[in-house]
Amino acid sequence: AENLNGTYALMPPTFTVEADGTWSGLLCSGLDETGRPVESLPTVFESTERAKRADAGEEKGGEEAEGPEGAGDVVASFFGKHFLMDVPTDRESLEADETKRWFVKDSTRNYGTGIMVAKSVEEARSSLKVGDKYVIQLAVEPQLLDGEGYKFACRVYLVAYSPPNSLSIEFYTYPEGWITRAQTPWAPGSLEWQFNVSRDRHSRLTEWDLYDEMYPKFGAQIARVLQRVQKKLVVKMERPSFELFGVDFIIDTERHPWLAEINRSPRQLEEVSPSR
Repeated sequence: AENLNGTYALMPPTFTVEADGTWSGLLCSGLDETGRPVESLPTVFESTERAKRADAGEEKGGEEAEGPEGAGDVVASFFGKHFLMDVPTDRESLEADETKRWFVKDSTRNYGTGIMVAKSVEEARSSLKVGDKYVIQLAVEPQLLDGEGYKFACRVYLVAYSPPNSLSIEFYTYPEGWITRAQTPWAPGSLEWQFNVSRDRHSRLTEWDLYDEMYPKFGAQIARVLQRVQKKLVVKMERPSFELFGVDFIIDTERHPWLAEINRSPRQLEEVSPSR
């Protein structure tokens, strides 16, 4: 979240809390003090769709999507002030606001454990234990539900590979990711874990009816992340190396992908539910 601060409509507004109880400012809020986006949309959104058409030997027909001249379809849903960015950035207003829900994540836990849902920042604060590190993240609402009324998330696998005797890093995404979903169909207003946390694997990402539309958007969002962190990546020239990441997205009802988190060494076994 700290590396992505100053981006627009990439990660939901987020706080980080250190082990000594120190809170960060609100990160990834996406708006400046005037309510305008803090960044211009990067050209990666244009190039993703253009490259796709070029590879296929096709030219785009019909009317162009709204936005910068020549922008492709992938760009369209990212324009304008996004509804999730309507969140106060000052601490006093955030503490008093009980209209938005926040995920409280213990950063030392995994597999969807150590997560609770709070109805306000104040309630989230009261649930923390000194000595642990936390991420406090605004819930994506309204969130897109699956056809059976469950909340779900999309897991995309990302590989970073550095060839031998090279300072370059190549990045690849794997299309056979997963749809993970909550254990119980969504009940509006619920704060309970089983309604809100999408942990267990449900189906392959390629089986999803929105796959063709959303997968290029996932790639565009991942490219924005890599642009932000590339200067911090370290390459060891003496040998080839790689790193595998699990990238989790939440989709809103406008079909906009929000980055929830990126995990190192993600679970790779084929079982549906992790060991408890």
